[in-house]
Amino acid sequence: MLLLSSFTGYFLGIERNLGGVLLGKEKMQLESLSNFVLFFLVLSPMTIWGDFFSTIGKIFVLRIIGYCIGIVIKLWFLRGHFLRVKLKLKLKMFMETKYYWFTGLSETALREADILILSFFIDGALLGAYFLALRIYFSFGILAEVISTSLTPFLSKCYVNKKSGGFYRFNKYMLFLFMVFSFIFSATLFFSRNLIVKLFSPEFLHYSGKYLFFLSFILFFRFFSFSTGIILSSSDLQRTRSNIMFSASILIIVLNVILGYYFNVSGVIISRAFIELLIFFLFGFFVNKIALKHDQDRQE
Repeated sequence: MLLLSSFTGYFLGIERNLGGVLLGKEKMQLESLSNFVLFFLVLSPMTIWGDFFSTIGKIFVLRIIGYCIGIVIKLWFLRGHFLRVKLKLKLKMFMETKYYWFTGLSETALREADILILSFFIDGALLGAYFLALRIYFSFGILAEVISTSLTPFLSKCYVNKKSGGFYRFNKYMLFLFMVFSFIFSATLFFSRNLIVKLFSPEFLHYSGKYLFFLSFILFFRFFSFSTGIILSSSDLQRTRSNIMFSASILIIVLNVILGYYFNVSGVIISRAFIELLIFFLFGFFVNKIALKHDQDRQE
């Protein structure tokens, strides 16, 4: 299982880096297309795997296959690019992207802290049930993540030309749409949670379904935070977003250790709910500051 997990992270890193190259070349449409294809492929029914792998093993294998397909698609879009580019590793390159890397590390900690810490406190059956519920929860946020990542270069350009007001008008429509879809996806997860768990692993229905009951309410805040997060990343508050994510990753580890020790899975869910709400309100606070500053500038 550890080997499967390592391979998953390896292929994910390659796929994400190729996606970064597409975004850097301002090919947002191609990046979005490849991510949507990958999104639907990963949601393919898992029952075809039979009993050859454990439930967690099936998820890892499917994710590896999905990332490999994503790598092939993105390499095809970038055909000929690497033959023309000479890689020059300079410190300046890392300094310019340091907030991106810190944010990536923080997001990894926010995703994986639950399972790693819980493995010390509960047995394998409960851990597997929570792992399944958590991955389903994350899967429902993939669409928001794909859209927000694809929109980042566009919003960055709008922010550079922010005097035209297009950056702020677009954000209003985007935030409204994200709010609507946040509610739709949360409601869908709430009402379909047992059906989805049966599709993956019926033996975990009781526990995974119960965990998803609570996670479905948290999903609204996670889904919407992707929209406010890209506004911060596209403006001059990228450092602020990075600091929030880093602080949240440290805090969730501390809370998971304390609450996980005393309350097991229930404690970890409480910890995740608190962190998702914290990110939601902090992102919203700073996005509101951007809007207020724009209104003040217009009045002046």
